Amino acid sequence: MTSRNVLAGFAISALLAAACVKSKPEPAQTSNADSGVATSAPVALQQGSLAAPIPSSLAPAFASIAERFAFEAQNRPNGTPRAEDVFTAFEKSGTKFSEKSQHAAGVYGAKFCMGGKAEDDLHMSVCEFASPTEVATGKELSNKMFGTVPDRANYIRKNTLLILRQAVKTKASEARAKTIVEVFSAM
Repeated sequence: MTSRNVLAGFAISALLAAACVKSKPEPAQTSNADSGVATSAPVALQQGSLAAPIPSSLAPAFASIAERFAFEAQNRPNGTPRAEDVFTAFEKSGTKFSEKSQHAAGVYGAKFCMGGKAEDDLHMSVCEFASPTEVATGKELSNKMFGTVPDRANYIRKNTLLILRQAVKTKASEARAKTIVEVFSAM
């Protein structure tokens, strides 16, 4: 290979690399007056130029994970049991949690999700949706993606989806799961 061919190859590589680079505008800082927490949000969201909120499933296209979680937390639906209230009700019924945290809602097309690990090796997600159609679609997605996972079930209450899995099925985990489902159904 001649030096001319090598230089041409480098030049083409440099041009291709430059063409692949995108400049991403920096998000402007906003503050949530209710919480006093500063968050980053796209300028279009800050200026109210969008006719409707961007679905949480689109949030990763424009935000880091922390920004996405903040966006989901600030854009939760009304008129359905909130994840924190669901977990509080479970705790009042005697369920103890070793872990609880927000997780990505876009997996199910939800607006907000929170997951937890309870005693008796029960794992769950509680996801909030804006409408009956969205929660039904979320349940369908859950079944399609994880339908082969054993001892896993989905329950709907209003526009909230409970996804419950017994990691190890025992009499204790079955009793605890039954209590959780009864509490959720009564909300």
